[in-house]
Amino acid sequence: MCDSCGCGHGEATILKPGEENSKNQGKISHTHDGVTHTHSHGNHDHSHDQDHGHSHDHSHDHDDDKEHVSLQLDDLVEDHLVRTRRLLLIGEIDDMLSAQICSYLQFFTLTNEPVYMYINSPGGCLSSGYAIIDQMKMCSCPIYTIVRGEACSMAALIAIFGDKGCRYATTNSSIMLHSVVIQSLTNPIDLHMRMSEYLKVDYEQKTIEIAKRLKISTKHLRTLMKDTEWMNPQKAIKIGVVDNIWTPSMERLVNTGSM
Repeated sequence: MCDSCGCGHGEATILKPGEENSKNQGKISHTHDGVTHTHSHGNHDHSHDQDHGHSHDHSHDHDDDKEHVSLQLDDLVEDHLVRTRRLLLIGEIDDMLSAQICSYLQFFTLTNEPVYMYINSPGGCLSSGYAIIDQMKMCSCPIYTIVRGEACSMAALIAIFGDKGCRYATTNSSIMLHSVVIQSLTNPIDLHMRMSEYLKVDYEQKTIEIAKRLKISTKHLRTLMKDTEWMNPQKAIKIGVVDNIWTPSMERLVNTGSM
């Protein structure tokens, strides 16, 4: 109830007769006993709701802008990597990663400028890894391998197959060699036995080839791989897995194309 007139409205404001109409905008007015009463109309709440919705749209636009900037940044990074002939072998080595690395190697080999392959991987599939190694062998350009983080198992073998004199590791990286691991016995036992025999012969041939790229004998290599050998860059240099330490000055030279 209006306290002044009992008209059933809410709060009332008393205005003098003849007051400007502009003061009545957005209010309901009526006259009772010669006094004009005005009541709030509620437009303010509607305006607030509209403003709130408008603000939400701006927030959505802001998210779109951030996503657009992120995509632009990804494109810039990719362009920089291709321009400086860098390859990132990151994560588990599977068919998809192998296909990507091989495609880039095929593209980079169109010129004789060096390729820089940065490796940070726990290893992975033997066949996928050797697809990369075979493609590396077919490249006419020098291939630098740089272990940055870790190179374990198959990833370590890829690092070994960089061009001699071009195999590096960063100061805090780790390298691990071990023998072939068969992860599944889901095939029938006779098929598994044949596969094991094939892998044994294939493994013997591969260790001979790997040892030729190291500073140790095939027998020594087999012992290391059997026992699972972890090594820091200094030990990796000693046995010939890598040739030297990758330094910040080398990285700067790659950035400027002066390496």
